[in-house]
Amino acid sequence: MRVVPAEGSRMTIKEHHLEEIATEAWSSLLDRDLVHAATISAALPAGAEVVIGGAWDGRIRIETSQALAREATAALFGLPEDEIDDELIADAIGELANIIGGNIKALLPSPSHLGLPRPIEGEATDIVAEVALSDGEQPVSITVERLPPGGGAGSS
Repeated sequence: MRVVPAEGSRMTIKEHHLEEIATEAWSSLLDRDLVHAATISAALPAGAEVVIGGAWDGRIRIETSQALAREATAALFGLPEDEIDDELIADAIGELANIIGGNIKALLPSPSHLGLPRPIEGEATDIVAEVALSDGEQPVSITVERLPPGGGAGSS
């Protein structure tokens, strides 16, 4: 993936690179494929985000349907779907956000710090890149959002 510097400390992350990172993480962790989707029209109830702070401040969000979140959780933890609860779903989607965020962080200027996965907070406002994906039936949205300087991980 190539990250192209724009004005000042602003970064541009290409959507096709974000899609590549997300589909590779999904495939390697869950042994399931995601494909490009035209759009996602419905609100997605399951999600997590990680914040990156340092030379570039932003956050990476992953959102999906409850059904796909349950399937992904079962695959990640090797459990039957009837043993999956909301806490496990939050852990699994958080781990996916962490892995995707870590791959993006590795491409950003140093120093950069990756925060812990957390529930999504507020609406995305300064979107740098966003991709709509699907497992063929259920949607997944991955968003990279720029935060104001000092708004990333490790800031107080």
